[in-house]
Amino acid sequence: MADKSDMAEAKLLESGKRARKLITELDRPQLTIDEMANILTLISVEESTLDRWLSALEQIHEKGAKEYYRQSPTQAQAVGLDSSSIQQVDVGNDKDPWFIEKVRRSFCMACRIQFAKKMNRLDALSQIGALAFDDPRDSEKWESINPTVWTSWAGKGNNALITGAVKRGKTNLGLLLAQYFLKAGYRVVSNIIVADPPKEYVFCPKLSDMLVAICNARAAGVEVLILLDEANLFFVKIQTIMPKNISLSKLILTFGKMHSNYLHISHFQELVPTIVARTAVATFEKKSTKECFVTVSEGIRIKPKLLTAVPSTSMEYSPDQLAYFSIDLSVDHLFDAMASLPQGVDQWKYVLKYVAQHRGETGEDQLDPKDVAKWLRKRGKSVREIADIVQRSTSTVHEWVT
Repeated sequence: MADKSDMAEAKLLESGKRARKLITELDRPQLTIDEMANILTLISVEESTLDRWLSALEQIHEKGAKEYYRQSPTQAQAVGLDSSSIQQVDVGNDKDPWFIEKVRRSFCMACRIQFAKKMNRLDALSQIGALAFDDPRDSEKWESINPTVWTSWAGKGNNALITGAVKRGKTNLGLLLAQYFLKAGYRVVSNIIVADPPKEYVFCPKLSDMLVAICNARAAGVEVLILLDEANLFFVKIQTIMPKNISLSKLILTFGKMHSNYLHISHFQELVPTIVARTAVATFEKKSTKECFVTVSEGIRIKPKLLTAVPSTSMEYSPDQLAYFSIDLSVDHLFDAMASLPQGVDQWKYVLKYVAQHRGETGEDQLDPKDVAKWLRKRGKSVREIADIVQRSTSTVHEWVT
């Protein structure tokens, strides 16, 4: 019979294995408050950390992040809610801390620290045993996945998300996915310039162009994928025209009302609009040019998994281009018009007529790289990061932002 010390060590080992499995949950695109609380409860070895987070999560759930910060600023700052991060809070994430970037980062860091401390309680051999079990994120080659997965998530108005650092192949992946949709009979409307594009690939540098392309496709019974590269960069312009959070939500909802599927490409996770992050049914995080962390929650599902050997798109494009997109009509007015559309009216003809009457009414110019640089700088990006994004020298960017 094993002695008590052996039994105690076996329990610690099993506890370590459970903790190792739980820590991988932090890579999921979404976690509810209850899931966050459960993970930390099972990983935590420090009561003070557990108490602080459980209390904060409960307060955010009951009152909302803004009210929690107003009533208890010191406690709120301890979990990442400060004067800067509170500005990211809107109606979409007020009671959903996973989608408040600094809170999410603080929570993940707390979990990883607790995990490290839990591992340090084991002896060396037990640490190896706890870490050397089958990881649910085991890698596979891209080609080993059934290709119908890449279009299976699409429905009437579903969203997907591609994120990753500069030069990790996000645009390549977006166009690669677009190829699967084209093969499946979709029309792809995008702000990515492609040389000698396929017949059903439509370049749309303006919102009005995109709406016309969507309506023409839907009127002909053709399904649509909207592919927007560097989407967050052009949304800076919306801030000068209309309230950002409301209008971004309305733009995404408008795409949904048009029964179109939306694929959003962004450099930074924290810049992704809350409505996109919350409603994405497929997420692709580029780790490198050939590696991508994938989750698909609708259609043919894929649990969080690292895929290697991501192939190159056969469509020719410039990887150095800075994608542009112009919001040349009022999203608010369009959304309100579509919401009040009488039953029985041909939606596609109505929108085409509306666009013809209102295109160009906002008078928005294309993105100025200098404006983009200043916008990113205000959001804490380094001069080097910004220089990579806007394709300018660090000295030029430094002059723009100082």
